[in-house]
Amino acid sequence: MENEKVRIRISSYIKNLDGGMESDAEVSELTPLASIREKDGCIFLSYEENSEGGAVLCDIKVSEEKVTVLRRGAIESTMVFERGRVFKTIYKLPPYSFDMEIETVEVSCSACLEDFALTIRYKMKIGGQDKFCRMKIKAEV
Repeated sequence: MENEKVRIRISSYIKNLDGGMESDAEVSELTPLASIREKDGCIFLSYEENSEGGAVLCDIKVSEEKVTVLRRGAIESTMVFERGRVFKTIYKLPPYSFDMEIETVEVSCSACLEDFALTIRYKMKIGGQDKFCRMKIKAEV
């Protein structure tokens, strides 16, 4: 299938799990234009976002078993979300690098292009700090 362009809404929620009341959650939302296509039973989503350090290219692959999020540019990371598996990687925010561990709690996806919606709930340890995270991506109709 050819690439389609669609506006997506990405909502992110990250909460430190240090037990202190002073740690508020980081909440963000973006609405970039994305390319979306289906191939071999997988959905591929690509978009660009701007961070404080510059442009970040994001590629997401959604299959039946797992979701892979690849970011490159001002932020470099590969995140794999698969229930029952802990994924260890490196999160790079040049010139810094941090060890990162991801434990997927839940992945929910309506895997059709016309009504694409993805929700991922996961625990993350980055630079020794435990966090609870939720990411939602929804195609804007």
